Amino acid sequence: KKRTNCYYNRNRNYETNFLCTRRSFEEFQKTLTRSNDVFATFKQEMNKMSKTIKENWRKENLTWKGKHEQTSKSMFTMAEELRNSKNRNEKLEKLCRLCSWKTKTVASRLLI
Repeated sequence: KKRTNCYYNRNRNYETNFLCTRRSFEEFQKTLTRSNDVFATFKQEMNKMSKTIKENWRKENLTWKGKHEQTSKSMFTMAEELRNSKNRNEKLEKLCRLCSWKTKTVASRLLI
């Protein structure tokens, strides 16, 4: 009877230890599951943020490209206008020299 009692007590201790270990393992599993959920949520939020940032960069890039094109066109137009005004100035200077020369010529003929 003592042996049976001893086996019974030992078996009870094993069962108690098993139940404690089982509860601890279940708590660990729950904690691990919560942790995985948190990381999954974090990953989803990071993916959303990444997409948002990429979209904003794309839009900003398009805006800057448009501004660059407008500036380039304006600079080209201004360069053309400058070239044209230089040509006009050269022509006007030639006309002024010609008029000045003619005036001198006419004046010298009148004085003779």
